[in-house]
Amino acid sequence: MGPRALVAAKNATDWHCPTPLQLAVAELLSEGHLARHVRKMRARYQERRRALLGALEEQCAARLVAIPSSYGLHVTAVTPTRAPPEKVTQGLFRHHIRLHSLARYVAGSETQSGLVFGLGAVEVPAIERCVALVRRALGDDERRARGPRAARGR
Repeated sequence: MGPRALVAAKNATDWHCPTPLQLAVAELLSEGHLARHVRKMRARYQERRRALLGALEEQCAARLVAIPSSYGLHVTAVTPTRAPPEKVTQGLFRHHIRLHSLARYVAGSETQSGLVFGLGAVEVPAIERCVALVRRALGDDERRARGPRAARGR
């Protein structure tokens, strides 16, 4: 969307923001507060991304492979099998962890299964706890798929 289209969309919805809000945003920008906030948050998100990628590699390498990405607030990890991760996401929800199945973001037929991890509102200790629970959930799901005899090592 170009600048003219953005202005047209803004004008069509509400014409303009209240003047006090415009003045506050102008001050935020001119005094460098926004740039400082963006630098701070960029560093925090990078720290979270490194923690998540490290934990996935260390704890889930056989079950999940992160798709390379160097930006954004989400990391997608695919499963080497076509196992549906919906049971995993439902099980994690009981631990107050919200992950999305990759299927949620597919318009057509699903060609790969996986999980989408959000980094925007979670700190590093919670990321590590989440990945440990994902590892257990994927392991439990794998054992259920193989059956009770395989789970006992027979």
